[in-house]
Amino acid sequence: MRKRFSLCKKVGVFLLTAVMCTSQLNVQAEKKYDFETEYQVVAGANGYFIAKNQKGEYGLLDREGEKAVGFDYSEMEFPKDTMQYQYIKVKQNKNWGIVDYDENPLVPLNFEKVSEYSNGNTIAAGYNGNTTYLYDLKGKEQKKQLTGSGSYSVISDTVFWGKEDIRNEKDNTLVKLEENSLLDKKKNSLAVKVGDTHYAVQKYTTQLTGNLETDQNIEVYEKDEKTQDILPEEEWVKDKDSTVKGSLKLIKAVSDKNIIADMQMDDGFKVIYNIEDGQSTSKYKSIGEFRDGKAFAVDMDNNIKIIDTSGKAINKNDIEVADCG
Repeated sequence: MRKRFSLCKKVGVFLLTAVMCTSQLNVQAEKKYDFETEYQVVAGANGYFIAKNQKGEYGLLDREGEKAVGFDYSEMEFPKDTMQYQYIKVKQNKNWGIVDYDENPLVPLNFEKVSEYSNGNTIAAGYNGNTTYLYDLKGKEQKKQLTGSGSYSVISDTVFWGKEDIRNEKDNTLVKLEENSLLDKKKNSLAVKVGDTHYAVQKYTTQLTGNLETDQNIEVYEKDEKTQDILPEEEWVKDKDSTVKGSLKLIKAVSDKNIIADMQMDDGFKVIYNIEDGQSTSKYKSIGEFRDGKAFAVDMDNNIKIIDTSGKAINKNDIEVADCG
């Protein structure tokens, strides 16, 4: 009887040891990652860190080293607006998608590229082939799709920037999203993207500003809303008593708040216009290509100047001509 008890006791100890070992294995399986030796931190936001392990695989960890998103991705990026949105863009097997911090898919991981939620938007996009698919903040695919020969990035929930025309349903503006261009309903009309949320649009409508008549002007939009009309200034006309017809032509954006506009008339000139303060620079006969925020320009007296993206002249003694290429 004593021997049987001794045997049962040994079996019990064995089973208890086995349970403890199994429990220990489970604890080890959920162990925290060592910040210093097991991976390289790439970026951080909201108390989470994108990390790369020794195999070159990317994952997401919290500040305690706990794994939030597994190390199964070849690339991983936080969105630009990390304070408002808590998700990451991920790449796997050459395909991109978007997942939240619990690894729930918001945009399926089967796209050539994705356009993230940003600037208060509730829509993100995934591009594959000739179709761009749209998804809300919960990962629900929208019925509306954008078809064409290129991908679309999201300006707002109704305005998209890409290579084909898509109707802005709010104001029925046709937006051509190739290289910052926009199409008018009746004729081709240029637009340029200015920063993340603004774009300037060439409009063909005859207007009278004081004594100056123009058949082209420029409109500025922030997402879906028009914020201002850019019209020629009356002082640009030499003869204040006569009506002169000219056109204010949109050229391109040179920064996230400045555009070049060309006043096309007998004595035409170019100005750089700031969409934030509504001010334009001095007149220039020509403005060259900007490199590193600087460009050559010829003023109305045929003097060559070096200007910055705001149109202000830079002191020649402070800069080498070679710096502008």
